[in-house]
Amino acid sequence: AEIGGSRGFVFGSLPLADIKIVKDHFGVTVNDVVLALGGSSLRDYLRRQGKLPDGSLRAYIAISLRAENDDTFSNKVTSTAVTLGTAIAEPEQRLRSIAAETAAAKKLARGGGNKGLMEILGLFPPVVVNAMVSLAPVSMIMRASNGNLLVSNVRGSPRAMYLGGARIAATYPMSIVTPGMGINVTCVSCVDNVDFGVTIAPELIPEPWLVIGGLHKALGDYLAMTRKKVRRANRAAVDRIRSKAERAAGRSKPDLKRTRARKKARN
Repeated sequence: AEIGGSRGFVFGSLPLADIKIVKDHFGVTVNDVVLALGGSSLRDYLRRQGKLPDGSLRAYIAISLRAENDDTFSNKVTSTAVTLGTAIAEPEQRLRSIAAETAAAKKLARGGGNKGLMEILGLFPPVVVNAMVSLAPVSMIMRASNGNLLVSNVRGSPRAMYLGGARIAATYPMSIVTPGMGINVTCVSCVDNVDFGVTIAPELIPEPWLVIGGLHKALGDYLAMTRKKVRRANRAAVDRIRSKAERAAGRSKPDLKRTRARKKARN
Protein backbone atom coordinates (compact mmCIF):
# COMPACT_ATOMS: atom_id res chain seq x y z
CA ALA A 1 0.00 0.00 0.00
CA GLU A 2 1.09 3.58 -0.64
CA ILE A 3 2.21 5.64 2.33
CA GLY A 4 1.67 9.37 2.81
CA GLY A 5 3.87 12.02 4.36
CA SER A 6 2.55 11.72 7.93
CA ARG A 7 4.18 9.57 10.58
CA GLY A 8 3.09 8.24 13.95
CA PHE A 9 5.21 6.96 16.80
CA VAL A 10 4.47 4.77 19.83
CA PHE A 11 6.89 3.31 22.33
CA GLY A 12 7.31 1.07 25.36
CA SER A 13 9.83 -0.96 27.37
CA LEU A 14 10.13 -4.63 28.34
CA PRO A 15 12.45 -6.11 31.00
CA LEU A 16 15.57 -7.61 29.42
CA ALA A 17 15.74 -10.22 32.20
CA ASP A 18 12.27 -11.53 31.28
CA ILE A 19 13.21 -11.75 27.60
CA LYS A 20 16.31 -13.73 28.57
CA ILE A 21 14.20 -16.11 30.70
CA VAL A 22 12.17 -16.93 27.58
CA LYS A 23 15.36 -17.17 25.50
CA ASP A 24 17.04 -19.61 27.88
CA HIS A 25 13.91 -21.69 28.43
CA PHE A 26 13.29 -22.33 24.73
CA GLY A 27 16.96 -22.39 23.69
CA VAL A 28 16.70 -19.54 21.18
CA THR A 29 18.27 -16.08 20.83
CA VAL A 30 17.18 -12.70 22.17
CA ASN A 31 16.51 -11.63 18.59
CA ASP A 32 14.26 -14.67 18.07
CA VAL A 33 12.25 -13.70 21.16
CA VAL A 34 11.96 -10.09 19.95
CA LEU A 35 10.66 -11.30 16.58
CA ALA A 36 8.20 -13.67 18.28
CA LEU A 37 6.91 -10.85 20.50
CA GLY A 38 6.42 -8.68 17.43
CA GLY A 39 4.74 -11.50 15.54
CA SER A 40 2.42 -12.28 18.45
CA SER A 41 1.49 -8.62 18.89
CA LEU A 42 0.80 -8.09 15.19
CA ARG A 43 -1.22 -11.30 14.99
CA ASP A 44 -3.51 -10.07 17.79
CA TYR A 45 -3.64 -6.57 16.27
CA LEU A 46 -4.61 -7.80 12.80
CA ARG A 47 -7.20 -10.22 14.22
CA ARG A 48 -8.80 -7.33 16.10
CA GLN A 49 -8.84 -5.31 12.87
CA GLY A 50 -10.27 -8.27 10.95
CA LYS A 51 -7.29 -8.21 8.59
CA LEU A 52 -5.17 -11.20 9.59
CA PRO A 53 -3.83 -12.75 6.35
CA ASP A 54 -3.71 -16.50 5.75
CA GLY A 55 0.05 -16.38 5.24
CA SER A 56 2.49 -15.19 7.88
CA LEU A 57 3.90 -11.68 7.76
CA ARG A 58 7.59 -11.47 6.96
CA ALA A 59 9.99 -9.08 8.65
CA TYR A 60 12.95 -7.53 6.91
CA ILE A 61 15.90 -7.81 9.31
CA ALA A 62 19.62 -7.05 9.32
CA ILE A 63 22.21 -9.81 9.82
CA SER A 64 25.72 -9.08 11.02
CA LEU A 65 28.50 -10.64 8.97
CA ARG A 66 31.17 -9.69 11.50
CA ALA A 67 33.21 -12.46 13.09
CA GLU A 68 33.37 -12.61 16.88
CA ASN A 69 37.00 -11.40 16.97
CA ASP A 70 36.49 -8.72 14.31
CA ASP A 71 36.79 -5.26 15.88
CA THR A 72 37.54 -3.27 12.72
CA PHE A 73 35.70 0.03 12.26
CA SER A 74 33.39 -0.80 9.37
CA ASN A 75 29.91 -1.95 8.44
CA LYS A 76 29.59 -5.66 7.78
CA VAL A 77 25.89 -6.37 7.49
CA THR A 78 23.44 -7.91 5.09
CA SER A 79 19.67 -8.28 5.19
CA THR A 80 16.96 -10.81 4.64
CA ALA A 81 13.29 -11.45 5.31
CA VAL A 82 12.13 -14.01 7.88
CA THR A 83 8.74 -15.19 9.07
CA LEU A 84 6.95 -13.64 12.04
CA GLY A 85 4.69 -16.68 12.35
CA THR A 86 1.49 -14.62 12.41
CA ALA A 87 -0.42 -17.47 10.75
CA ILE A 88 0.59 -19.83 13.58
CA ALA A 89 -1.87 -19.84 16.48
CA GLU A 90 0.30 -21.62 19.06
CA PRO A 91 2.92 -19.26 20.60
CA GLU A 92 5.66 -21.84 21.17
CA GLN A 93 5.34 -23.16 17.63
CA ARG A 94 5.51 -19.56 16.38
CA LEU A 95 8.77 -18.99 18.28
CA ARG A 96 10.25 -22.28 17.06
CA SER A 97 9.37 -21.45 13.45
CA ILE A 98 11.01 -18.02 13.73
CA ALA A 99 14.14 -19.45 15.39
CA ALA A 100 14.55 -22.12 12.70
CA GLU A 101 14.22 -19.64 9.86
CA THR A 102 16.55 -17.01 11.36
CA ALA A 103 19.20 -19.68 12.05
CA ALA A 104 18.99 -20.87 8.43
CA ALA A 105 19.14 -17.29 7.13
CA LYS A 106 22.24 -16.48 9.21
CA LYS A 107 23.98 -19.65 8.07
CA LEU A 108 23.27 -18.86 4.43
CA ALA A 109 24.35 -15.22 4.72
CA ARG A 110 27.56 -15.93 6.63
CA GLY A 111 28.40 -18.75 4.24
CA GLY A 112 28.46 -16.35 1.30
CA GLY A 113 24.94 -17.04 0.08
CA ASN A 114 22.66 -14.71 -1.87
CA LYS A 115 23.30 -10.99 -1.43
CA GLY A 116 20.71 -9.09 0.59
CA LEU A 117 18.96 -5.96 -0.63
CA MET A 118 21.08 -3.75 1.68
CA GLU A 119 24.30 -5.09 0.12
CA ILE A 120 23.01 -4.54 -3.41
CA LEU A 121 21.83 -0.98 -2.69
CA GLY A 122 25.17 -0.28 -1.02
CA LEU A 123 26.83 -0.58 -4.42
CA PHE A 124 25.07 2.62 -5.59
CA PRO A 125 25.47 6.25 -4.51
CA PRO A 126 22.75 7.47 -2.08
CA VAL A 127 21.23 9.82 -4.67
CA VAL A 128 20.72 6.89 -7.04
CA VAL A 129 19.19 4.75 -4.28
CA ASN A 130 16.75 7.55 -3.37
CA ALA A 131 15.70 7.91 -7.00
CA MET A 132 15.23 4.16 -7.38
CA VAL A 133 13.05 3.92 -4.27
CA SER A 134 10.96 6.98 -5.12
CA LEU A 135 10.32 5.92 -8.73
CA ALA A 136 9.86 2.17 -8.26
CA PRO A 137 6.29 0.84 -7.86
CA VAL A 138 5.37 -0.38 -4.37
CA SER A 139 4.79 -3.91 -5.67
CA MET A 140 8.34 -4.02 -7.06
CA ILE A 141 9.84 -2.86 -3.76
CA MET A 142 7.89 -5.46 -1.81
CA ARG A 143 8.97 -8.22 -4.18
CA ALA A 144 12.60 -7.13 -3.89
CA SER A 145 12.55 -7.02 -0.09
CA ASN A 146 10.21 -10.01 0.36
CA GLY A 147 9.01 -8.38 3.58
CA ASN A 148 5.94 -6.69 5.03
CA LEU A 149 7.67 -4.60 7.69
CA LEU A 150 11.06 -3.70 9.11
CA VAL A 151 12.25 -5.08 12.45
CA SER A 152 15.57 -4.10 13.98
CA ASN A 153 17.09 -5.15 17.30
CA VAL A 154 20.15 -3.14 18.40
CA ARG A 155 22.35 -3.97 21.36
CA GLY A 156 22.73 -0.87 23.52
CA SER A 157 24.81 -0.02 26.55
CA PRO A 158 24.72 -2.43 29.51
CA ARG A 159 25.82 0.45 31.74
CA ALA A 160 23.82 3.51 32.74
CA MET A 161 24.39 6.59 30.58
CA TYR A 162 24.05 10.24 31.58
CA LEU A 163 23.28 13.46 29.76
CA GLY A 164 23.95 16.76 31.50
CA GLY A 165 24.27 14.92 34.80
CA ALA A 166 20.86 13.22 34.48
CA ARG A 167 20.59 9.49 34.00
CA ILE A 168 19.01 8.39 30.73
CA ALA A 169 16.02 6.27 31.77
CA ALA A 170 15.11 4.95 28.32
CA THR A 171 16.06 5.21 24.65
CA TYR A 172 13.13 4.94 22.26
CA PRO A 173 14.42 4.64 18.67
CA MET A 174 12.51 6.31 15.86
CA SER A 175 13.16 4.89 12.41
CA ILE A 176 11.68 5.04 8.92
CA VAL A 177 8.86 3.44 6.99
CA THR A 178 9.22 2.67 3.30
CA PRO A 179 6.79 2.12 0.42
CA GLY A 180 4.90 -1.11 1.01
CA MET A 181 5.99 -1.26 4.65
CA GLY A 182 3.84 1.00 6.79
CA ILE A 183 5.36 -0.06 10.11
CA ASN A 184 8.88 -0.22 11.52
CA VAL A 185 9.65 -1.91 14.84
CA THR A 186 13.05 -0.99 16.27
CA CYS A 187 14.32 -1.81 19.75
CA VAL A 188 17.45 -0.94 21.69
CA SER A 189 18.62 -2.54 24.92
CA CYS A 190 19.25 0.04 27.65
CA VAL A 191 20.75 -1.37 30.88
CA ASP A 192 17.93 -3.58 32.25
CA ASN A 193 15.27 -2.92 29.61
CA VAL A 194 14.64 -3.32 25.91
CA ASP A 195 13.12 -0.08 24.62
CA PHE A 196 10.79 -0.37 21.61
CA GLY A 197 10.00 2.39 19.16
CA VAL A 198 7.30 1.70 16.57
CA THR A 199 7.14 4.12 13.65
CA ILE A 200 4.01 3.93 11.52
CA ALA A 201 2.18 5.38 8.56
CA PRO A 202 -1.00 6.44 10.43
CA GLU A 203 -3.27 5.99 7.42
CA LEU A 204 -2.33 2.29 7.41
CA ILE A 205 -1.98 1.53 11.15
CA PRO A 206 -4.90 2.84 13.23
CA GLU A 207 -4.74 2.53 17.04
CA PRO A 208 -0.98 1.85 17.07
CA TRP A 209 -0.77 1.73 20.89
CA LEU A 210 -2.43 -1.68 20.61
CA VAL A 211 0.85 -2.92 19.13
CA ILE A 212 2.75 -1.84 22.26
CA GLY A 213 0.11 -3.43 24.50
CA GLY A 214 0.44 -6.59 22.43
CA LEU A 215 4.19 -6.76 23.09
CA HIS A 216 3.57 -6.71 26.86
CA LYS A 217 0.84 -9.35 26.55
CA ALA A 218 3.00 -11.60 24.37
CA LEU A 219 5.90 -11.51 26.84
CA GLY A 220 3.51 -12.32 29.67
CA ASP A 221 2.16 -15.29 27.73
CA TYR A 222 5.65 -16.68 27.07
CA LEU A 223 6.68 -16.20 30.70
CA ALA A 224 3.53 -18.03 31.83
CA MET A 225 4.52 -20.94 29.57
CA THR A 226 7.98 -21.14 31.16
CA ARG A 227 6.50 -21.15 34.68
CA LYS A 228 3.95 -23.79 33.74
CA LYS A 229 6.66 -26.09 32.40
CA VAL A 230 8.79 -25.47 35.47
CA ARG A 231 5.84 -26.44 37.70
CA ARG A 232 5.31 -29.62 35.67
CA ALA A 233 9.02 -30.41 35.91
CA ASN A 234 8.92 -29.82 39.67
CA ARG A 235 5.92 -32.14 40.05
CA ALA A 236 7.69 -34.81 37.99
CA ALA A 237 10.77 -34.44 40.19
CA VAL A 238 8.67 -34.82 43.35
CA ASP A 239 7.02 -37.94 41.91
CA ARG A 240 10.43 -39.43 41.10
CA ILE A 241 11.71 -38.74 44.62
CA ARG A 242 8.55 -40.22 46.16
CA SER A 243 8.83 -43.29 43.94
CA LYS A 244 12.47 -43.82 44.96
CA ALA A 245 11.55 -43.47 48.63
CA GLU A 246 8.77 -46.02 48.27
CA ARG A 247 11.03 -48.47 46.49
CA ALA A 248 13.67 -47.98 49.19
CA ALA A 249 11.03 -48.86 51.76
CA GLY A 250 10.17 -51.98 49.77
CA ARG A 251 6.68 -50.80 48.91
CA SER A 252 5.47 -49.84 45.44
CA LYS A 253 2.55 -47.54 44.71
CA PRO A 254 0.13 -50.43 44.00
CA ASP A 255 1.13 -51.97 47.35
CA LEU A 256 0.33 -48.73 49.13
CA LYS A 257 -3.02 -48.48 47.39
CA ARG A 258 -3.93 -52.04 48.43
CA THR A 259 -2.82 -51.30 52.00
CA ARG A 260 -5.02 -48.20 52.14
CA ALA A 261 -7.93 -50.15 50.65
CA ARG A 262 -7.59 -52.91 53.34
CA LYS A 263 -7.54 -50.29 56.09
CA LYS A 264 -10.71 -48.71 54.73
CA ALA A 265 -12.37 -52.15 54.53
CA ARG A 266 -11.53 -52.86 58.20
CA ASN A 267 -13.00 -49.55 59.29
